Amino acid sequence: MFTFTSLRSIILKQIISLLIFLFIVPAISFGQSRIIDSLKKELMHAKADTDALELLNNISLAWQAENEYDSVIRYATDAKSLSEELLKKNLTERERERVMGEDGRAIVSIGIVNTYTGNYTEALKNQLAALKIFEQIKDTAAEASCYLNLGGIYFYEGNNEESLVNYLHALEMYKKIGNDYYISQAYLSIGAIYIKRHNYEAALVNMKASLQISKQIGDDAGMANSYNNIGEIYFREGNYTEALKNHLATLKIREALNDRRNIIISLDNVGSDYTALGKHQDAISYLNKALEMVSKTEFTEVKKDIYFSFSEEFRRVNDFSNAYKYLSLYAGLRDSLANEGISRQMAEMKTKYETEKKDREIKLLNKDKEIQSMKIEKQRATGKYLIIGFSLLILFSLIALRLYNQKRKTAFERRVSETELKALRSQMNPHFTFNVLNSIQYYASENDMESVELYLEKFSTLIRMILDQSRSAYISLGQEVRMLKLYLELEEMRFEKKFTYTIDIDPTVNPEKMLLPGMLIQPIVENAIKHGIAHKSGEALVRISFRTKNSALLCEVTDNGIGREEAEKLKGATRHKSASTSITKERIEALAAIFNIQLAYTTEDLYNADGTSSGTRVSIEMPFVTDKA
Repeated sequence: MFTFTSLRSIILKQIISLLIFLFIVPAISFGQSRIIDSLKKELMHAKADTDALELLNNISLAWQAENEYDSVIRYATDAKSLSEELLKKNLTERERERVMGEDGRAIVSIGIVNTYTGNYTEALKNQLAALKIFEQIKDTAAEASCYLNLGGIYFYEGNNEESLVNYLHALEMYKKIGNDYYISQAYLSIGAIYIKRHNYEAALVNMKASLQISKQIGDDAGMANSYNNIGEIYFREGNYTEALKNHLATLKIREALNDRRNIIISLDNVGSDYTALGKHQDAISYLNKALEMVSKTEFTEVKKDIYFSFSEEFRRVNDFSNAYKYLSLYAGLRDSLANEGISRQMAEMKTKYETEKKDREIKLLNKDKEIQSMKIEKQRATGKYLIIGFSLLILFSLIALRLYNQKRKTAFERRVSETELKALRSQMNPHFTFNVLNSIQYYASENDMESVELYLEKFSTLIRMILDQSRSAYISLGQEVRMLKLYLELEEMRFEKKFTYTIDIDPTVNPEKMLLPGMLIQPIVENAIKHGIAHKSGEALVRISFRTKNSALLCEVTDNGIGREEAEKLKGATRHKSASTSITKERIEALAAIFNIQLAYTTEDLYNADGTSSGTRVSIEMPFVTDKA
């Protein structure tokens, strides 16, 4: 089905198209390359600096439509430098306002690239700086575009409250201006926030408002996006007939637009709708079309979702052989994408670092050659002053370089920490996934189809929850508990009910309003099962409790297993270190570094009155935030 990856893609396209439509509408009818060539020719013959400034910004915006972000930055930076030079001159009030407006446009373009490349801190600074300029010159349309951009940045960061505030502000401003196209886009963005909050009633109102306006102005792409999101809302509400109706409408429009990637996504959505309606042949037909199209593209992320849809369809018709096959394909591709993503980020960081280092060396070498030439040409009488000047230049360059390196090192270390945290989140998933798949394979070999079906149903539900929540830094305690229950039910089946479990939440705690870092508790529970009670004879129990303590959430995981001392003896010469314990400790360190929070983690050995071990208690005290939605 449709995921928030596509919602984010839609919002990013809105930001870019917003700028293009706002500033260079007259040129849209031509091919993009012709626009750029034409603008470059005009730039070469520009008679006034203000005209050249506007053309630099227009070229930068045209490159945005081509996704050539290096060119966007180059022309936007040139535009910003020129505007700063012009603002130092004596200008009339009208000329100054025009130059300031172009300066704001250049900053917005740079901010768009920072948003696309994931540098949200810089993107936020860029948009706020541009907003300040547009407010000063009273450019309401440009102000509204900044608020829409700010909403998109906060959306990516997971700050739903700030995102909604900015989207609503943008909507009100566009209503005052009377710009129907951007009113529609604002409604679409607001609806996306409400979907993320699971407020489907409010989401539906906004999506339908966007759809109505898109119909009135003949915006086919906007209609397709609105129909698609409305279908997603109905699907989540269980109204599969309406979901199918809207997804079919989406598919028809996207086919007419020849939007290949979104056509594949729509085929997958329609197939999933037919799966939910129990129409096997129709579901398989659309999913096969989606798989056939995606196989001729590089849309690997989309292919992964199609594999999962196939698995769901075959599971519903009790074809467990094919269900297992496609689930295995899905799991393998998902893990491959996770590893590729981390490797790609590290490679990009390394390439940027080496490129910057080489550029600095070349610049310093060229500067040195220039100075040497000047020294040869100058008379001896001026040599002393040149040496002094050169020494001062080197000193200031070294100071500036040191400050720059310190700033870049801090940003680099933060990116590495974020990458480590993503890697830590993904470590548990492959380990647990393949344990479950092995269990499914075992039951299938024993011809225990009832257990296979139950396993697949619980496992697919857990996977969906993990996919929905893996992109958020914080999740609700209720979501964490529901994932824990599914995990424990699967482990309970795998260990053939060797143990029982309880989950207790203090009555003063509202689990749906309390937000905390996700996937911290599961490794602790896994450790308790694997090392605490797996080797215990007799009745085994895992008890999980949640309560508040000192303005923090205290979680305690207690087992009545064999205890750490006996577990160490059983490990023997291997000296195997618990992966779950390591993962939890590393994740705590990563979270503390990235979010600047403190998490207390302690392990306590429990004993009977006669001194024998009665199990282990692990406590983790973590900060939380309250969802005000």
